[in-house]
Amino acid sequence: MLLLKSDYKFKMMVQFIICSILFTLLGFVNISQADDINVEKDAARLFEKGVVFFRDENYPAALSFFQQSYLLNAKASVLYNIAMCYKAQYRYVDAIAHFEKFIDLQMEESLELDRARQELEYLKSQLGIFSLLGVPKKAVVRLNGRELDTYALVKLDPGSYYLNVTASGFEEYKLQFSIDAGEELVREVTLIQKKGILSVNCDLQKVSIWINEKFMGNCPLNTSLTPGKVYFKAEAQGWKPYTKVVDIVPGEKLSFFVSFATEGNMRTSTDKNVQQPIPNSPLRTGPDTTTTRAKKFGPLRVAGLVTTTTGALGVALGLAFLIKGEINQARIEESNDQQARLEYNQKVLPLNLAFIASGLIAGSVTLVTGLTLLKINRKRNREKAPNHVNVSRFQLSPMSMSVRF
Repeated sequence: MLLLKSDYKFKMMVQFIICSILFTLLGFVNISQADDINVEKDAARLFEKGVVFFRDENYPAALSFFQQSYLLNAKASVLYNIAMCYKAQYRYVDAIAHFEKFIDLQMEESLELDRARQELEYLKSQLGIFSLLGVPKKAVVRLNGRELDTYALVKLDPGSYYLNVTASGFEEYKLQFSIDAGEELVREVTLIQKKGILSVNCDLQKVSIWINEKFMGNCPLNTSLTPGKVYFKAEAQGWKPYTKVVDIVPGEKLSFFVSFATEGNMRTSTDKNVQQPIPNSPLRTGPDTTTTRAKKFGPLRVAGLVTTTTGALGVALGLAFLIKGEINQARIEESNDQQARLEYNQKVLPLNLAFIASGLIAGSVTLVTGLTLLKINRKRNREKAPNHVNVSRFQLSPMSMSVRF
């Protein structure tokens, strides 16, 4: 008996759950149907507003309302009105696309379908055809800022356009043109390759630079050249010419330094008038020691040495008096002679202190003065000493070269 009651309760529970699910589904269906009705009403309301603006010839506003209506309720009839808005604004390409979509969605013949076919035929006759020739591979073509996928037989609305073509290693190609209804316009693109920059510096003055046997000017040189391999030559009087094959890369800068004062590029003569390398060149090794020795004992250096020696003697004398005074004072203290101690403190000690102070102060000042004179003399010798190059001590490459991008 208990088992039967349990089965009955279980069946009742199952039926209750099934009924609840059914009522929930029916509620969703009703809500969905209500939402659909509201969406259709909103779409119809937007469509009517679009019609009003179209009649008032406010085509941009009408287009906006028709597009919103189509998003809510995608009816084919709305596409027809959208196409008419584009046509009124002379946007024939967009109008053709919407008329074609409208025709594809129509299942039965109708008056609107016939009119759409007529409009489509008319609009296609009003398009201009634009073609580009000579566009290199991997070039980017933009028309009014919009990148094109194809460069031939581009259908355009009548009007003015701005075209630019860009490609790596070439100057940007720009073109502004207008096209009329039904016109076929062909333009050939000629891209100009970017030039490379050659920058040259030298360690000599009056160095003439030649590129492919053509005189380009004197060093330092900074010039633009057509990309490719060129024959470079630098000439200076009394020196062997420097030659090199240089590869000019489009849109890039090549910089290098020509050094004549190297073992591999010796002078062609021993003429004393041959120009020397420019001072402060990276090849300088320091001042000429022979010139420095010639001015080693100049007047300023002698004065510095004398003053320094005198100052050192003064300091030594002051220290000697100090040591002597300490010794005398120690002897008096050991003798326990009160009279001698009194005389020493009153007469000898003040005199010793005066000698000590004078010697130390005068000696220190004189010593500092002498050291300062020696420092000034050393500085002047460095400034006057010419740079010296010992070619035989260095193994240098004919050119130090750096490439900058």
